[in-house]
Amino acid sequence: MTETPVARAAFAPAWPYLYKASDGNGIIPRYGKVSVFNGDLTIDELKPLTESSPVPGRLLRRVGGCTFALSVPISFVLWLTAKITGEARILPDGAAQDFHTAVDFFGTLALIGAIIGIAGIVVDIFAWKKWGKSLAAAWDRYEDRIVVTKALPEDRRQPVNCLGQRLDGALEQLAWNDPVARQLDDAARAAIARYFELPVTSDDAARVARSTVTDPTVQYIRSEYVDAVATEKASLQDADDAVSAVESYVAAAKAEAAEREIVDLAKSLTEAGS
Repeated sequence: MTETPVARAAFAPAWPYLYKASDGNGIIPRYGKVSVFNGDLTIDELKPLTESSPVPGRLLRRVGGCTFALSVPISFVLWLTAKITGEARILPDGAAQDFHTAVDFFGTLALIGAIIGIAGIVVDIFAWKKWGKSLAAAWDRYEDRIVVTKALPEDRRQPVNCLGQRLDGALEQLAWNDPVARQLDDAARAAIARYFELPVTSDDAARVARSTVTDPTVQYIRSEYVDAVATEKASLQDADDAVSAVESYVAAAKAEAAEREIVDLAKSLTEAGS
């Protein structure tokens, strides 16, 4: 472990939230976030999947929107004032003309603001589409190395999510360049992957296994089902043990760091007293 999180070479998360286009046949796809199990992607490889769409037109939209929002009411007030005073002949002709000139000025300013705002929207749309293509390309490259946990069966999804969260919590406190930590991380991810990649037992097999029928075929299915359930439980326990090993290493590293801190403090007190 190192002294500060900033100085660490961080691990890529095992259970990240990634951007993904929503399913469907819409002309403009909507982008949401999905939780996945990350087997071996690095932080750099995850980057195009975790960064949101850029908004280069934000400043243009804000400037244009504010200009339009301020110019329109001012222009309307000036126009209304010019109309009322003109009909009532309150102001001399020169002053009335000044009002009309001001109305034209703010009307032009509102038009310019609208154009700037629309330009910002167009810029953002192009940036959004480019980001979407980059996102789709990243999913095509890495889809076989990450698993969307939502697609897992319910009874496996929850354990995988929990194990991923625990593993990430431990890895956040370790340095990626720590060889022991890397070895433990690889072992934990591999154990989790072995668990959720096991064949899924069917409801029909479970129904047959629970029956009391003694037919040889039924007994065979029952035996296969019992073995599959036992294998699944053992695999889940292996994954849990592998994650626990990472957590234990974190605890040991923290205790060692705390011990060093106490020793250094004692030495400084001794030197100060001598």
